[in-house]
Amino acid sequence: MVKNLSKGDLELAIELKSEECHKGYGTEALSLLMNALYKLTGRRYFRARVEIDNHASQGLMKKLGAAPNGISEFLLHGEDIEKFQEENKENITDEIRDVAAEFCMDAEDILGYVLEYRFDVENL
Repeated sequence: MVKNLSKGDLELAIELKSEECHKGYGTEALSLLMNALYKLTGRRYFRARVEIDNHASQGLMKKLGAAPNGISEFLLHGEDIEKFQEENKENITDEIRDVAAEFCMDAEDILGYVLEYRFDVENL
């Protein structure tokens, strides 16, 4: 699904039933969608937002050649993010540290945000 056609880079979203995960459907679906949209609109850049603990979707982003493109607020904002970070810093795992390093951030500072990835359809 494309979330908003009026933005610069089209934002993609995908949700699979848990029993359909890890079968390659996400890779195939997003690749087909991006290529079709590129042919129809000429727009070659896409973005996707992924929760920091959704390692499967992060793997999907890498598999499709997406590059880290920053972080964004989603459900938490301002002081709520700071509170969340303080309350959850003891829950930082090696996986979160690795993700934070990919996004050139400290693990404590990335908590509470969602990850943004950017695709260039010509690199699929």
